[in-house]
Amino acid sequence: MGIGASAAGAIMSAGSAYQQAQGQRSSLQYQASVMRMNAALAGDQASDAIRNGQTAEGVQDLKTGQMLGTQRAQMAANGVDLGEGNPNDVLTTTKYMGTRDALQIHDNAMMQAWGYRTQQAGLLVDADRADKEADTISPWMAAGTSLLTGASRVSSVWDAKAKVNGTADFGTTVKSKVSNAWGNG
Repeated sequence: MGIGASAAGAIMSAGSAYQQAQGQRSSLQYQASVMRMNAALAGDQASDAIRNGQTAEGVQDLKTGQMLGTQRAQMAANGVDLGEGNPNDVLTTTKYMGTRDALQIHDNAMMQAWGYRTQQAGLLVDADRADKEADTISPWMAAGTSLLTGASRVSSVWDAKAKVNGTADFGTTVKSKVSNAWGNG
């Protein structure tokens, strides 16, 4: 391979390294923004779970009140004394069971909200990690490293040709040209 082709390959490789690093960086930044949007959605879902739980808890309280009212009305219509004994135990049990059901609804909503909040926190941590990883990627550094590697290959090709042709190696040629350009030669 000729020196010109090696130099062109080195330049193209540097451009490709820049584009690849820029693509990785952009991809990580995009992933971080998606994770932040998903975290916001998880926060909204947690709020919805709490609101829905409060609504369901209120509905359960209404059902319990309605059932207590129905039981009282039926017992009173049958001439049962509601103040003591077995009828009072029935009403107390109904109230207890309704309260227990409402509390279970409340606890379920809180657990669901906690799950969403935990998911939200994890997504925010992952988004920060992706941003930090993106910050460590330097497209210019990738291009420079690739260019230096390519320059080393060009120098090797130059030196190989110099040995075959019996001419000066790359370092001697460059030093000579610089000296002549500055009038030191």
